[in-house]
Amino acid sequence: MKIFSKILSIAFVFALLFSSHAFAARTTLTLPEDQVWVSISTERTGKYKTVYARLFSVYPTDGGKDNFTRIQVRVTSSSGTVMSNRITLYETNTSSTTIQLKDGTLANKKIKFQFRGNNPNYGAKADVYYNGR
Repeated sequence: MKIFSKILSIAFVFALLFSSHAFAARTTLTLPEDQVWVSISTERTGKYKTVYARLFSVYPTDGGKDNFTRIQVRVTSSSGTVMSNRITLYETNTSSTTIQLKDGTLANKKIKFQFRGNNPNYGAKADVYYNGR
């Protein structure tokens, strides 16, 4: 009985660890010129009216002078329905930005975070975090 309890406890701890960040990730994206949206598919629980995104760093793709400070993000359903307003993310922020989802879209559990550069004349690399909650 003690062994079963230990195994169950360990399984519970691992389940908590893996489930707490199942909808969050951090990655580096290449954002093309002309402000083309770059999509990342993820899922959400459907329990919340908000999701989170953060920009850690943005810089030119060509390695030139880095005076970039922001990018844009929005959330869509997996079929392309826009679920949020377009939000500007700043690399100077010290925490994630809360993105409010539009009424009528909250049932969508398969979503896409879409990121793009802030200026149509330049491509960029961006280190981003997103959390579908």
